[in-house]
Amino acid sequence: MNTWLKWALILPPAFGFGMWLGAHHLSSEHEWLLLLGVFVLVFALFYVPRLHILLWTQNMSKVETFLQRTKVKYPQNGLLLDSANGEFDAVERTIPLIRNKQAQTAARISLHIERQELAEASQLVSEIRSDSHRSYSQALIAVLTSDYNRADTFKAAIRSKALRHVVDAEIAFRKGNQEEADQAGQLAMAHAGGVLKLMLTKSLERQKNDAMRRTYF
Repeated sequence: MNTWLKWALILPPAFGFGMWLGAHHLSSEHEWLLLLGVFVLVFALFYVPRLHILLWTQNMSKVETFLQRTKVKYPQNGLLLDSANGEFDAVERTIPLIRNKQAQTAARISLHIERQELAEASQLVSEIRSDSHRSYSQALIAVLTSDYNRADTFKAAIRSKALRHVVDAEIAFRKGNQEEADQAGQLAMAHAGGVLKLMLTKSLERQKNDAMRRTYF
């Protein structure tokens, strides 16, 4: 939605609500309701659509368009797009541009795992504060070292159903059980949305076309 249109939608109800408060002589202790209402309205109009695209939408072209449109202002979005498209040299160049150190570390770990640089990935994992994100990385590293029991242990701490199914798919694939891997992969895709689904979709396409395929996704 156009920014000016958003403000056109926000200001009239906010102004009207303020006039209503004044007309009814409400005390200043109720003015926080006005501020809360405006905040909720601003958040809904500006951020909910973006969150929907990033986290939940099933429309992959919409996700790609959003990442492409915002990659200059938000380097992390360009990184996500490059990663989805398998442009890992571009990912490596973009990582230093990301201001958030946790996001930077997570990106480095993902890049190391993609390149099978497991020792380097393992050294960085402890720096991830999120238990769920750290456990997902540890589970993938365990899968790639054929330590499937350890991978299952880490999987239990992953909050995302989609990512838990990703781990299941990787374990089954590495064990040579293609049917089980496909079933887990389909469940991962069914529970994913937004950027995660785009990443899984693109990664799966690349792996299927790789004669030296080593992972499911």
